[in-house]
Amino acid sequence: MDDTHALDDQRYRLNPRLRLTQYGGAFYAHDAALAQEPMVHIATQRIAEADFATLRALKGQGLFIEPETMSSLKAAVLALDADAAALDRWIKARFLLSHTSPAQQVEARLLQRLSDDFAAMPQRREFSDLETNQRFFAPNTFFNLPRDVDPSRAHVGMIGLPFASLPVSAGTQTAPEALRLQSRAVSWLDLHKNGAYSDIVLSGGRPGVIGRGIVVQDCGDLQSPDGTPCGMLGALEMLLDRLADDTIRPLFVGGDHAVTYPVIKAMLAREPRLGLLHFDAHNDLFYQDAISYNHAAFLSNLIRDTDIETVVSLGLRTALDQRTQVMDRAYASHGVGARVTLLPLMRLKQLLASPAALSEAIAALAGRPYYITLDLDVMSETAIAGQVSTPCGAGLEWHELHTLLQAMFAHLDICGADVVEFNPGNGKAGGAARAVNAMLVHLIDGLARSDGKPPAPARDEQDDAPSDRP
Repeated sequence: MDDTHALDDQRYRLNPRLRLTQYGGAFYAHDAALAQEPMVHIATQRIAEADFATLRALKGQGLFIEPETMSSLKAAVLALDADAAALDRWIKARFLLSHTSPAQQVEARLLQRLSDDFAAMPQRREFSDLETNQRFFAPNTFFNLPRDVDPSRAHVGMIGLPFASLPVSAGTQTAPEALRLQSRAVSWLDLHKNGAYSDIVLSGGRPGVIGRGIVVQDCGDLQSPDGTPCGMLGALEMLLDRLADDTIRPLFVGGDHAVTYPVIKAMLAREPRLGLLHFDAHNDLFYQDAISYNHAAFLSNLIRDTDIETVVSLGLRTALDQRTQVMDRAYASHGVGARVTLLPLMRLKQLLASPAALSEAIAALAGRPYYITLDLDVMSETAIAGQVSTPCGAGLEWHELHTLLQAMFAHLDICGADVVEFNPGNGKAGGAARAVNAMLVHLIDGLARSDGKPPAPARDEQDDAPSDRP
């Protein structure tokens, strides 16, 4: 019997979860539910531009409003001067689904029931044939980013630094993966297309839109080839060289604050004029009297071991510490007074209360590139839900941090940043990850808009976006 006619009459419908997005100069198909589900029906995958254009054209013609026969689909594809073999690719990738009418579904269920009840040997289906096996694990990347982003098109590269230095900070090495997992509530492919609005620092008028047109690459976790901090420094130098070649600005996610020392040391080798904006509850200057890979000594390491000229530490609130001899030696021997400005939490709150004064103070720092290091214990213990290595009670609230970051990006050239000391095992489980990831989006947006590589205009793909309309 010739099955050709039967195959041509088989009806297909477009997978309702198919989303098409142009991102970083490439074309991607992904699942509309990617941001909500750990398993999806369509794997995030790069597709040919011809397939992308043909699928969009067919949708634009309204061809998939009702299921179509294979012969109709072939005719429509050929009419667009496209390759009819694309249909087989789309079926294998589950972009097209075989349509079963309600009557066929009832018939199949009835036959299965009769077989189960009366057959000598009930029919068994292999797991590989079941619908539950026709799904894919969602990518374990920041914001569901594709793994094959073209680095020459990326504005920002996200790098995990899963390292901890002391027992008190054990757990911070799990932060990059914990934040990746929570960030999967957002798809950067959708953010790139549509952006997101933010009114957290709104001062009147229309909310700003962030993320639109920005290309981000998840560069994975940095590995120390020999398992030592020196090995990490060597790996960082090679990574920063590669990112610089593609004019990608780095956003590191720690790990504890010890990781910032090798990062800044490597960046100073490329840019000796680099300044540092240091958010922290602790000064990290006077706790060690020698160079040590220690989360409380990253800044004293930099002062002793490099020629960094400008550091501004913000949010400090140590109430009483008797290590005055270490402090005296640092000021006498390492020029701390000329190189480091210490701003306690109260002074920072005073500046936040006066937008003009804040703007003036930050604008006065202009004239060199800066790197932001953000120890999350600068936040109030309530804001960060205690999920840091060393919670410190009162501190910055999220709206205050966003106000400071916005002012810094408005007035200064920020060429990189890190976020450290998130400790998922401490405090209230799941309490702060969403807020941290929202802040990462703001950091990405700020870094991207100061890197000299303008965001691409988002392609008009609203027909692929979910709709609230019935």
